Amino acid sequence: MELAEFFQQIRDPRRAQGQRFPLPALLWMTFLAIATGRQGPRKIAEFGRCNAPFFIAYFGLRHGAPSYGVFRELLQGLDKAALAQAFSRWFAPQAQAGDWVAGDGQSLRSTVQHAHEAQQSFASLVSFYCQRTGLTLAVQDYTDQKTGELSVVRELLANLQQRGVVFTLDALHAQKKRPPPS
Repeated sequence: MELAEFFQQIRDPRRAQGQRFPLPALLWMTFLAIATGRQGPRKIAEFGRCNAPFFIAYFGLRHGAPSYGVFRELLQGLDKAALAQAFSRWFAPQAQAGDWVAGDGQSLRSTVQHAHEAQQSFASLVSFYCQRTGLTLAVQDYTDQKTGELSVVRELLANLQQRGVVFTLDALHAQKKRPPPS
């Protein structure tokens, strides 16, 4: 599946009334901005303004480049879990037999909840990265209190189902006693 087809399948979270920019155009601008190192709605909007002549001509934008508010509303409204699953479906076929795929979990900085209690919680994510292509094949977030890295990794491995791909994981996943599959 081409990336353009993928963008056509994403559900638009915005109200239909007053939309000036088509969703695929906004998703392309966001994707390209992030791919070039710009993060956050302000930087994405700045990228759109800097490349406005191209985007206006390519997407036929009648109202110029989208503003910060347009990107902010879009990024806040997108269903992040559905978007991550859709990207995983698009990225996963990119891995081929013999590829090395590294998986690891990370806690996100400045996301601690209940910092002064025994049951601290962090927003965390697990990602699988293909070293040959440089693409992240799968990403899933979790909160330490609700689930753990082990179960998320097992779920992602079951979803990838890649034959001939070598997965590398850290020592946390090298356990002799494993819980029974659910």
